[in-house]
Amino acid sequence: MDVLRSWINRKSSGILIGEAHGIKTSSRDFAVDLLDVIMKARIPAIWALPQPTEEEESTVTVEDLLVSLVLQAINLNPSVLSEGVNPISATHFRTIGSVEKLLQLLQRSVKGLKFTIVVVDLMLLKRVLRKSKSLEPEEFLEMLLDMTESHDGIIKIVVLTWRSEAIISETRRESFAADMVVTDPGFRKVRLMKNPQFRIVYNARRGRLSNALESKLQIGDICNSQSG
Repeated sequence: MDVLRSWINRKSSGILIGEAHGIKTSSRDFAVDLLDVIMKARIPAIWALPQPTEEEESTVTVEDLLVSLVLQAINLNPSVLSEGVNPISATHFRTIGSVEKLLQLLQRSVKGLKFTIVVVDLMLLKRVLRKSKSLEPEEFLEMLLDMTESHDGIIKIVVLTWRSEAIISETRRESFAADMVVTDPGFRKVRLMKNPQFRIVYNARRGRLSNALESKLQIGDICNSQSG
């Protein structure tokens, strides 16, 4: 948790990779716990996470994910609907023709926010991009990174992955201060999950980790990182 605390309080944009090693859903559990703490701290956060059911998820497109992120950002930052020379309006959504334009709209929607956290599930992203064949997941993440370079505030990107997947180039990882947390005890220990007693222990461990997450990421610390 010290890695997470250091990463989130660093006064620069960056990437945190939440990597599942033995349970595919553990990185999502981690994201839910993290978002719970962040929302209690009233830190602006937007996310692209799996749908409740496989049937709903099967119809999702990459454009849907991006529109969802834009709408979440506008909800946090409604001033983008009225301020500036060309404020965001329904016209912008009607004229969207590419992923690149949607990412530009996302960048506009977070303009003015000093500190924003974006959570993206790479496993979900891979599935929707496989359907559209528009670009590779790594290209999508690179475009998100490019967005942070021209942003006037701090954007922290949390990427949820399964095992050791190549996400971004080593060069970009170094330049954007990428950190990594492993979200479960690993494959060997997870095999013990067949034992009900071990499942009880694991669930209790997750509860302790959730409490530790909240205590380590003190609300005062996070809020102070916005004003720096």
